[in-house]
Amino acid sequence: MQNIMIDRIIHYSVGASASAIKNITLCGNALSEDYQEFQVIPSSLLLESAAQLGSFLVEMSYNSPEDIRRATVNQIDNAKFFRSVEPGDQLHLLAEIKELSKESAKIKVRVVTAESSIVAETNFTLTLSSIIDEQIHTQKRKLYRIWTRQLGDLPPIL
Repeated sequence: MQNIMIDRIIHYSVGASASAIKNITLCGNALSEDYQEFQVIPSSLLLESAAQLGSFLVEMSYNSPEDIRRATVNQIDNAKFFRSVEPGDQLHLLAEIKELSKESAKIKVRVVTAESSIVAETNFTLTLSSIIDEQIHTQKRKLYRIWTRQLGDLPPIL
């Protein structure tokens, strides 16, 4: 993962929902350089942050020691952006599972500021695939442990 777009998972409920925080800083390399005086996060990176939270939620809800799968975005539906995001904003992301099966999942993600101003919302279809590359599993487990280090009871991170 080149762009880690989530700072911390603050809530997780198996098979239901997860929420996360993303702080937007001036030193981030994700800021648009098109307009020096108007630094904003590109909408594509808001979608990436939503996809990362959704993948976490789906993988943590589905995976078991007998069947470990990784989620990838297959389809983005009804992506809507309501305001720009700039340095100093703190984003709260909420992902909800709408459908979950062995092969795929449908999720809804909403992004709001700390002041509850809606930034974006979208629906994703994620494909769940078996991956045999242990390095990918190791990277995901490490990232998920960092994201969830302040949460209490969690199922095993597979």
